[in-house]
Amino acid sequence: MTYASEVKDTKKSGTGKKVNSAIDNPSSYYKRRTLQKQSNDSIAITQRKIRLNKDGLNPFAKIIKK
Repeated sequence: MTYASEVKDTKKSGTGKKVNSAIDNPSSYYKRRTLQKQSNDSIAITQRKIRLNKDGLNPFAKIIKK
């Protein structure tokens, strides 16, 4: 893959044009899938951390309210 084609792919993704299948553009398709998975994983991890922090702080909040 050349730099020019990579820039073109980035612009294509940035403009909202869809790459629906690996047939349309294999490298962009798999790159997009990888980035989506990483994003979903990051969101899930963040949500889990927030839930754990909230669960951990609830007992302290109850003590303070007493």
